[in-house]
Amino acid sequence: MPYKLVKHSNGEVCVHKKNPDGSTGENRGCSASKEEAVAHMRALYANEKKELEDSLKQIAEREKRQAEQELRADMAVADMAAKGDAQAKGMGLMYFALKSAGSKQAQQAIAAPKSVAESLLPWASLIVPSLTQLYSIQQNTSVQLRHSDNSLASKKLDNDMIVDLVHGRITPIVGDADDVLIYPR
Repeated sequence: MPYKLVKHSNGEVCVHKKNPDGSTGENRGCSASKEEAVAHMRALYANEKKELEDSLKQIAEREKRQAEQELRADMAVADMAAKGDAQAKGMGLMYFALKSAGSKQAQQAIAAPKSVAESLLPWASLIVPSLTQLYSIQQNTSVQLRHSDNSLASKKLDNDMIVDLVHGRITPIVGDADDVLIYPR
C-alpha cells in the first residue's frame, strides 16, 4: 500500500495511506519531525514487505504440499495401471493424457467404464415405455375396429331383415298388444 507524508497545521508530519486516485487516505500515525515520519513510513513498508514474504511463503508451502499430493496420486494411478487388467491400463492412459492436456475438470470426470447393462439401462427406460404405449394403442385400435365391424354387421342384418319384411320374403311373428314384436333371424 503506498503511503504519503502530510504536514498538519499543528506542525506534526503524519503518514497517510495514499488512495488509488492519489488523494490522502487513512492516517497511520504522526511524528514531531519529518525524519521521524519517514522512519515510521519505512517501518510500515518493511512490515508490509514482511507480511508479503510470509504470504508468499505460505503459498509456496501450499503449492509444494499440493504437488506432493499430485505426485502420490500419479504414482498410485501408474501402479494400478501396471498391476491391473486392460481396463485399469486404459484408465491410467486416460488419466495421464488428460493431465498432460491440463484439464483438471476432465480428470475429476474420469470414471470407471460402465458395464453393458449400465449403458443400456437409460435407453431401456426410454424405449420400454414407448413400446408398451405403442402396443396399447394397437390393442385399443384392434378392439375399436372389432366393435365397429360388429356394429356394422348388426346394422346390416337389421337392414336385410327390414328389406325381407317389406318384400314379403319373411313374415313377422305377431302376438298380443303386450308382446314385443320379434323378427326371426
